[in-house]
Amino acid sequence: MVANPTSQAGTPSYDEILRRVGPLLVAALGAFMLYRSWRKWPDLLVDFGQQLYLAWQMSEGRNLYEDLVCNYGPLAPYANAWAFECFGASFMTLVGLNLAVFLGIAFFTYRLLLRIGTPLSALVSGVLLMLVFAFSQLSQTGNYNYATPYENSLTIGLLPSLAALWLALRHLDGGRGLLRIGLCLGLAFLTKPEVFLAGAAGVFASLATASWSECWDRARVIRTLGRTLLGTAIPILAAWALMSTAMGTSTALSGTLGSWPALFGSGASELLFYRRGMGFDDLGSKLLGVTLTSGLWLLVGAVAVVSGVGVAKLPGSLRWPAALLAAVLVTILASQAFDVLDWHKAARPLQFLMLAVAALALRQVFLRRGGQSGPSDPETSRHHLARLAYATFAGVLLLKMVLNIRVYHYGFVLAMPAAMVASTAFVAWLPQWAQKRAGHRVTSAAIGLAMLAGFSQSMWKVSDYELGLKKTTVGEDANRMLADDRAHFVNPTLALIERLQPKTMVVFPEGSILNFLTRCPNPTSFYNFMPTGYAIFGEHRILESLRKTPPDVIVLVEKDTSEFGYRYFGTEYAAETMKWVRQNFVQAGLFGNQPLRNQQFGIEVLQRRR
Repeated sequence: MVANPTSQAGTPSYDEILRRVGPLLVAALGAFMLYRSWRKWPDLLVDFGQQLYLAWQMSEGRNLYEDLVCNYGPLAPYANAWAFECFGASFMTLVGLNLAVFLGIAFFTYRLLLRIGTPLSALVSGVLLMLVFAFSQLSQTGNYNYATPYENSLTIGLLPSLAALWLALRHLDGGRGLLRIGLCLGLAFLTKPEVFLAGAAGVFASLATASWSECWDRARVIRTLGRTLLGTAIPILAAWALMSTAMGTSTALSGTLGSWPALFGSGASELLFYRRGMGFDDLGSKLLGVTLTSGLWLLVGAVAVVSGVGVAKLPGSLRWPAALLAAVLVTILASQAFDVLDWHKAARPLQFLMLAVAALALRQVFLRRGGQSGPSDPETSRHHLARLAYATFAGVLLLKMVLNIRVYHYGFVLAMPAAMVASTAFVAWLPQWAQKRAGHRVTSAAIGLAMLAGFSQSMWKVSDYELGLKKTTVGEDANRMLADDRAHFVNPTLALIERLQPKTMVVFPEGSILNFLTRCPNPTSFYNFMPTGYAIFGEHRILESLRKTPPDVIVLVEKDTSEFGYRYFGTEYAAETMKWVRQNFVQAGLFGNQPLRNQQFGIEVLQRRR
C-alpha cells in the first residue's frame, strides 16, 4: 500500500517524492544504457536482419504472406514497412520504431508496478528493467533487447497486452474502457500467441475476480464480456478485411491467424531447440535445478525477515546503522556469489513465485468478500486484484520456457514482468510482512536490495564483456552498426557482392541482412532456411521455389544448427537443396574457412553457372 501523500500540510512525503523523481531516474538510466550499447544491439547475421529485409521488401511493393512468407501476425511487419515508407528503409529507422514501442512498454510497466507495490519498489524494478532487460547483451547472440529484438512481433505485441491489463484495472476504478481493453487484446492477437494469451489471462483474472468479489449482476457481466469481445474482434476483422484487398481472402485469413496454425499444425514445436527452451529435454535435471534455486531464494527471503526481526530488537539509535551494515555485508556476499555460482539460472523459480503471488492475492480477495479480513476497503481490494492480474499475466508469459526460465535469450520479454514481480516482493511485500511481525522493515528491504544489486552487477559484467567485442563497423550512415569479429568476413563479402552486381541473391541458412545491406532481393518468398522453416514449409516447397526463380548469387554462411537437432544445413537437413546448389552454382569467393563443415567461421559466395 502507498503511504499518505503528504507527511505534513503542504510538505511532500517520501513516497510522493519518489513518485515524482522515480520515473525521471529510470528514464535517465535507460538513456545511459542506450548510449552505452549504441549501435551494438543486433546480431550481425542472426534473426534481426529478417525484419529489416521483410520491411524493406514490403515497402518496395511485395505482398506479405503471398510474396513473402511470415510465421507471425501482420501487425509488426506492416508497422515496420510503414516506418520504412515514412522515414526511409534503414537500420536506424527500425531501431527508432522499436525504441518508441519500448517507451510504451516501460510506461505501462511502471504504472502497473505502482499499482502492485510502492513508489520505492517501482523505482527499483524500473532500474532492474533498464539495467538487465532493456539494451543488454547477456549471451553471444545479440537481438535479445528492445532496440533490435530478434522478432519485434513479440515486443510490439507486448505493448498492447500491457495496455489491456492496465486499462482493465483502470476500468475497475471508473467503470469505463471495456472497448479499449478489447481493442488492445485484438492488436496483441495480431502479433504472437504468447503475448496475447498473457494479456487475455491477466484481463480475465482481474475482471472475473472483481465480478465475483463485488457481486456483479448478470447484466453487468454480459455487458463486460460482450464489449470486451467486440473490441477484440474489431482489429482482427479489420486486418482480415484490409489484407483481403491485396490478396485472396483465404491467404488473408491465414495471415491474420499468424502463428496459431503453425503452432498446432507443424513439426516445429518438436524440434530440440523448442523442447530445450521449455526445459523438456532433460526433465529430471531441470526439476532438480528449479528445486535447488527455489531453496536458495527462500533462504534469502528468510534471512531478510530474520534480520529485520533481529534489528527491530536493537535500541532505536542502532537500527539504521545495523540495517546499513547488513545491506553492505549482503551486497559483498551477493557480488561474490554471483561471480562464483551459475547465477544466470537464478530466474528458474519465477513460475512458482507467480503462482504464490496469484494465490495469496486471490485468498485476500476471498477473505475480504467474506468479511474475514476486516471491512472491505476498495483501495486495498484493487491492490490485491492488481497483484493477481499482473502475476497471472507474468506467469502465462513464462509458459514458453516453463522449466528453463532465464533472463537472457527470450527472457528479455518473457521473464521481464515476472522479474518485476520478484523485485517488488523483495523490496515491498516481504519488508511489509516482516514489519507486521515486529521486524525492522528497512533492514529486510535493504537485504532484498542488496541481492538485486548483486544480480544486476553480475548481468552488467556479462553484457559489458559481450558488447565490448563489438568494435568493427558494418554498413554506412543510417545502416551503420558495430559487430564482432565476423564483420571481418562480412565486409569483404559485401564488397564482392557489390562488384558482382547480382539482381537477386539467396543466403543459406540465414543472413538476410546481407540482402538488405546490398539491396539485393531474394527471388523466392523465403528468406530464412533454418530447420524451423523447413519443418513448417517442407523442403519440397522451398526447393521448388528456388528452381522456379533461381537467384544470380548464393551465399553460404557458417552456422551450426545443433540446437535444433540438426548440425548443418546441406547435410543433416536440406540435403536436396544443397545438392541443387552445387549442381548449378560455382564459387566466386571464399572468406575465412569453408562454411557448414567444422564450426570454423567462413562465408562462401557462389555464382550461377553460365
